[in-house]
Amino acid sequence: MLGQTTPVRVWLNQHDHLVGGFVGGIVSTTVCHPLDLLRIRYSADRGRGLQIQPRYNSYLDAAKRIFRAEGVRGLYQGVSSNMVARSLSWALYLQWFHKMREILPVHTSSENLDNFLCAVLTGSTVMCITNPIWVTKTRLCLQYETAATKKYTGMVDCLVKLYRGEGVRGLYRGFLPGLVGTTQQSLYLTIYTRLKAWRCQRCGLARDSQLSSLEYLVFSGLSKCIATTLTFPYQLVRTRMQDHNIPSGGAWRTIADTLKLEGIRGLYKGCLMANIRQVPAAIVTFVTYENVRSFVKNATSYSETGTNFETSLPVHQLIDECLVSAVFVRGGGGVRIIVRREGRNQAALIGIFVPSVTPTCLTRR
Repeated sequence: MLGQTTPVRVWLNQHDHLVGGFVGGIVSTTVCHPLDLLRIRYSADRGRGLQIQPRYNSYLDAAKRIFRAEGVRGLYQGVSSNMVARSLSWALYLQWFHKMREILPVHTSSENLDNFLCAVLTGSTVMCITNPIWVTKTRLCLQYETAATKKYTGMVDCLVKLYRGEGVRGLYRGFLPGLVGTTQQSLYLTIYTRLKAWRCQRCGLARDSQLSSLEYLVFSGLSKCIATTLTFPYQLVRTRMQDHNIPSGGAWRTIADTLKLEGIRGLYKGCLMANIRQVPAAIVTFVTYENVRSFVKNATSYSETGTNFETSLPVHQLIDECLVSAVFVRGGGGVRIIVRREGRNQAALIGIFVPSVTPTCLTRR
């Protein structure tokens, strides 16, 4: 989209990761929430035969019993808080992660380690903001069809009752396992970023160039499967700590009880469903994120005047170094230089520059 610069277009252009992550979170939650519900219900089952907590023989059995009791609505129990938490988390996480990479004051000898450290720091910050919403999501998902009445009517009601009944501590129940769990997202994003960079380099493209949706699908799915399997026990501990049906004695007590009653295998109870849910969710999230982000960047390219440039580099050198192409167009306002970055099957518009000098040289200040 070409035309005059507006504050909205500038903001969107600078926050493409935030917009893409937000939309990706909404789409993935809409598609994958029933699988998330089944994973939470199955992980929360401690095998004690509590009256309020139904015993599910399998994921399919859980889905059938929930559907028979409450229909499709039952499979989407807690979807509002899940959508808010997931869209907000991905939006902030992806935007801040890429900003953190730019402003990181100290760098290690490994780019992968730098990315991992940035992801951990960003994930920890986002967790501090969103943990109360994740708690409400878990509690709403754990309102069983066997209960006579529902304890919570929705996300806001759950937040209010949680704060009144348990205070700030209740809002941050499961925070420690969740904080440890940021290593999963950090590992996932590090692997995904590495795979993207490898593919761009292999294809002779500029770093972070637009790839195909199939490539995003493969990279996001593979990265998520590895990260989820390696870090799953934290998800189980966190779910059990946030379960309002059974008192929790803390992270270490939960781990000890799980090992005592169910052994090592108990720490991976629900891992299969976690992969079945999280891998498709990651694919939907990141394919949506990358395409929305690309659309936003292309749609918000804006014109800039020649005062933003100075004559220090030949145009052909700028083109070679930045892997872009330039088209010179003469018009009533002088010479315009349209600069495009070459992608896989398209040329993404970077901007239209109207230099105030002879276009034999061009570089940004």
